[in-house]
Amino acid sequence: MSSPSCSNIEYRYAFLHGFASSPQTEKAVHLKQFMEDKYNIEMVCPDLNVPTFEDLTVTNMLNYLKEEIFIVRDGEKNIKWRVVASSLGGFTACRFAQLYPGIIDSLLLLAPAFDIQGVWQSFITLEKWEKLGAIPVFNYKYNENRNIKSSHLKDLLEHPIFPLPKELLIRKDDQEGNQRVFIIHGSEDKVIPYGNSLKFVKSIEENGFSERSVEISQVKDGHGLIKEESLQLMEKYITEKWMTNH
Repeated sequence: MSSPSCSNIEYRYAFLHGFASSPQTEKAVHLKQFMEDKYNIEMVCPDLNVPTFEDLTVTNMLNYLKEEIFIVRDGEKNIKWRVVASSLGGFTACRFAQLYPGIIDSLLLLAPAFDIQGVWQSFITLEKWEKLGAIPVFNYKYNENRNIKSSHLKDLLEHPIFPLPKELLIRKDDQEGNQRVFIIHGSEDKVIPYGNSLKFVKSIEENGFSERSVEISQVKDGHGLIKEESLQLMEKYITEKWMTNH
């Protein structure tokens, strides 16, 4: 079932996994069970390896979310999504909210992959990747190396490094706006540095929004955010920010 409604709004919940991952990631399984056990609410956990991991691009992910997940069917009104999103899923969730306002109500971002373009380019240039055609990376869904094409990076370079979900942000002159973007990031993250989330907040301020728009919690954990402290903090955010007030 969905969450109880407020002001005739029906809230639905989703978890978007990260790069080279799947809906069976430990965080997704944990939070899906948490939502079911505590609130009797289904958390949708789509497989974002679309159409395949080899051909994966953020644009493909966005189109899939728009056409298959965050859709409004005939007769449905006032539906809003609250989304937990990890790593590349976090980047994609922000980009989706930027491109398609009015669908996402709030974001809980787990080690979001801001400036993932720069992270990739510190390892390989687009030119070199295109010459190779595809490169192998370890895929946790299959527990083995799988190839991914250069179109992944080429497409990423068409997206902003800090996608701003403006509808979810608070204007600097707004003293009463509610926070709707939350970030948990590990101090020991060696994939996406914690500093990238801080740069995201700086970008928000530079674009006329308040730093109050985002609440960041730093935990002593790596990119996976699977320590008990991290999982408990995710539960706390969901409970206090989403479930307490509908």
